[in-house]
Amino acid sequence: MYHIRVALLVAFLMSGLLAACGGGSGGAVGATAPGQKYQITGSLTGLSAGDSLALSVNGQVLGISQNGGFTTNASFISGAPYAVAVKAEPAGETCTIANGSGTVGTANVTNIQVACTSNPAQTFTIGGTVSGMTSGTLVLQDNGGDNLSITSGGAFTFAKALFNQAAYDVTILSQPTGQTCTVSNGSGTVPGANVTAPVVTCAASSPQTFSIGGAIVGLSGSVALQEAAGGSVQTFTAYGPFAFSTALAGGAGYDVTVATQPTGQTCAVSGGSGTVGTSNVNSITVSCSSNPAYSIGGSVSGLNSGASVALVDNGSDTLAVSTNGAFTFAQPLPSGSSYNITVSVEPLHQVCAVTNGTGTVNGAGVTSIAVACTAGPQYAYVANSNGANVSAYRIDASTGALTPIAGSPFPAGSDPNSVAISPNGAFAYVANSVGANVSAYRIDASTGALTPIPGSPFAAGSYPYSVAISPNGAFAYVANASGGNVSAYRIDASTGALTPIPGSPFAAGIDPIFVAVQPTSNLVFAANYLGDSVSGYSINSSTGALTLLGSTAAGSAPNSIAFNPTGTLEFVTNANSNTVSVYPEIGTAVLSFPTGSNPSSVAIAWP
Repeated sequence: MYHIRVALLVAFLMSGLLAACGGGSGGAVGATAPGQKYQITGSLTGLSAGDSLALSVNGQVLGISQNGGFTTNASFISGAPYAVAVKAEPAGETCTIANGSGTVGTANVTNIQVACTSNPAQTFTIGGTVSGMTSGTLVLQDNGGDNLSITSGGAFTFAKALFNQAAYDVTILSQPTGQTCTVSNGSGTVPGANVTAPVVTCAASSPQTFSIGGAIVGLSGSVALQEAAGGSVQTFTAYGPFAFSTALAGGAGYDVTVATQPTGQTCAVSGGSGTVGTSNVNSITVSCSSNPAYSIGGSVSGLNSGASVALVDNGSDTLAVSTNGAFTFAQPLPSGSSYNITVSVEPLHQVCAVTNGTGTVNGAGVTSIAVACTAGPQYAYVANSNGANVSAYRIDASTGALTPIAGSPFPAGSDPNSVAISPNGAFAYVANSVGANVSAYRIDASTGALTPIPGSPFAAGSYPYSVAISPNGAFAYVANASGGNVSAYRIDASTGALTPIPGSPFAAGIDPIFVAVQPTSNLVFAANYLGDSVSGYSINSSTGALTLLGSTAAGSAPNSIAFNPTGTLEFVTNANSNTVSVYPEIGTAVLSFPTGSNPSSVAIAWP
């Protein structure tokens, strides 16, 4: 069906027709003039608004766009035959003609009647094909309804037909048992013909799977659970809901157990076995509770009075023991836990051996660890100024004889002039005068060999000549002769490395060549060789910083300092005066005693 606009048809007809001459509007009787022509007219009814009709009058086209009377463009002479037919009907309508043919008389033809009526709406079926279906019932829908049950493959058609251009949407309402079907080309609009494009393809379904899990309560660490059927071992670190990452098919059996218990706890599984149904399993409960803990201890023997030994369990639980007898670590361990007792810091001048130090806690406290301390090897170290090295010796405890240690002498800096040992015997420090630095070594407790500490040598002032260590082993002090000051360092207790203390170096007198720390109080003294004086300082026990208390006159060229065991007397050698000055406290000299020529060092012995 199509529309033909009147204007276009008129233009077309005018190009092929001759102009009509004369003519009347009705069948009046009268003489016929030679060559007179008559028109073909009629009426149109039933045409829908906006539509148009095309008529053919003896092959010539007339377009009509409204109901009422119409007149053809052609005219005919009397006696000429005429025939009016429908050339093109309006969309959705059917038109019929009455009195559509005859012979022209002696008047216009006026009795042609054209009547149009609407056509009934046409509908089209919706269908397609199903392939791969082997069993069960597949239910399809079109546009969310018009359910169609299918039990075998092949063509299918929905019961409800649709008008042209109506939308269709073929979907699956329910799958056949054991199969999964999908629809392709399932939606669109009716194209003026029956729809057969949708294709439904069916294949065997994968078995449905369900998760295995439940809840963990009371967990404080991590627990490893095993699900035997799925072969899955999985670690969980929090209490609350849990599920294995491997799911199981319906009908499969499951069995959940504890693979690895959390540290210090025991976990038990309830509801851990069964058969998977048609939903996720979430009824398993894993209940965890703390294990009882047991003390770890033993006894120490042979420890010198005033000494202490540091013990450690499993590398972290440290215990300092300062008396012989029983000891107990602060951290108890649950049954089944391992313990490993070692000595982390030996007592001064002693070596301690551990027996029964390793084992497993077995439902009771451990009391069998024995730590026996004996006199350790003693070593002597000598700074060789011209050799730029340090000689090391083992001291025979009974005879005092010195035996060179393997690897001795050990390299030092340029012009080493002083060596000092930390109170715990773990580290050695050497002042290298020309090198303007301090070499630091770790002492091997069993051999006495020296190993440079990472970062060594550490920078000092100008011409460092002497080094001393605080009684607590926390600080080191270096007299810088040419610098006229004292450098101060914090000692790293674990590595022995030196770190300059804020404010260092601290001013001294002229040419301080010797520094000493009083053994019983936080006092440091520096002998000022060219200043003929001794400078005294107090130590900040927290930072190690020095505060100058004052300077006291000495003899000429003081070059060495020593203290009695209680630290109540200070002794200073004066090289050019050939004397020893004795001080009960800073600022007061008790006596000056004569010595030999050019005294350079003093030491105090006590039983």
